[in-house]
Amino acid sequence: VLAHEYVDTLEAGKTALVVSPTHREGDAITEEIRRELKRVGRIEGEEHRLPGLENANLTEAERSDEVNYAPGDVFVFHQNAKGFTKGERVVVGEEERLPLDQAARFQVFRPKALDVAPGDVLRITRNGTTMDRKHRLNNGQLVTVKRFDKAGNLVLANGWTMAKDFGHLAYGYVVTSHASQGKTVDRVLIGQSSASGLASSKEQFYVTVSRGRERATIYTDDKEALHDAVKP
Repeated sequence: VLAHEYVDTLEAGKTALVVSPTHREGDAITEEIRRELKRVGRIEGEEHRLPGLENANLTEAERSDEVNYAPGDVFVFHQNAKGFTKGERVVVGEEERLPLDQAARFQVFRPKALDVAPGDVLRITRNGTTMDRKHRLNNGQLVTVKRFDKAGNLVLANGWTMAKDFGHLAYGYVVTSHASQGKTVDRVLIGQSSASGLASSKEQFYVTVSRGRERATIYTDDKEALHDAVKP
């Protein structure tokens, strides 16, 4: 039902923001929204499976310990380091020796493929640049895919081209309550079921509901539990 309202809002020429307290519930909502957008032709054409990178959120101590890695994990250097330059990547399993002594200078990402088609809205999850290095891609920025070039790179609606292996991408249809701060739209759609109960609070709920100029619609499977979690 939420996905239907999201598409109807766009079709009416209104702006919409979908908010859910947890990534797990947000992923389920995203799946339904993409299905509806395909149904009405806003997402169409062949899907491309892109190599994605999800931050493992390891501490420096954890990054220094080989036990925390699996083949395919990716080190991305955010500073120059001994033998490595800023932006360089190291894939676990492809290097004979991992640079664990440089843990303060890299972050670790897990591989997570993303199926993308023309019309999809994506969120940048780490700062970077377009392929020609003329334009910045900022963390949190939303971009729309117009098409793919012959090499499979993403051509965006604004004409920029982003490398197919950029990696730091997620679907841009649902944000967490924290990430919604500062955003204002016509209608805010809130997916807050009992699956997100532990993340529900008065402060979280206020931030979420206040994003909409015209209205906020709340979708839940347990009104009483949600009321108890967010009441003053």
